[in-house]
Amino acid sequence: MARAGLLKDKSCTLVHQCCTTFAELYPNITLQENLYTITDNLLTSAGGTATLDMLLYLIGQDHGRDFAHHVSKQFLQERIRTSQEIQTTPGRYYLSLRLQHARKMIEKPT
Repeated sequence: MARAGLLKDKSCTLVHQCCTTFAELYPNITLQENLYTITDNLLTSAGGTATLDMLLYLIGQDHGRDFAHHVSKQFLQERIRTSQEIQTTPGRYYLSLRLQHARKMIEKPT
C-alpha cells in the first residue's frame, strides 16, 4: 500500500517486526503503535489476533455489538479489543525482563 502511494498523508499499523524497515523506506508515513488503524477505506493491523479484533469491530459496525461478541466467542476470544489499545511488542517485553534482572543483580547482597 505504501509503495502504491495509498498511505500518502495517512497513518498505519504494522507488525512490530516490520516497523524499523518500513520507517526507513517510508519516513513520511506515520506508524501507529495501536492494534489496528482504519483510515477511510484502508485497514492495517499489527497482525495475528489484532486483525481479528479489527474484523470483529467491523462486524459490530455492520451487524451490532451483540452479533460481533457472538462471533468472537466462536474464536474463543474473551473480549474484542479496541483500535486504541497498544500492541505489546517482544522488544518491550525483553527490555522489561532485562531491567528486572539488572535490578535483582543490584539488590543482591554481597
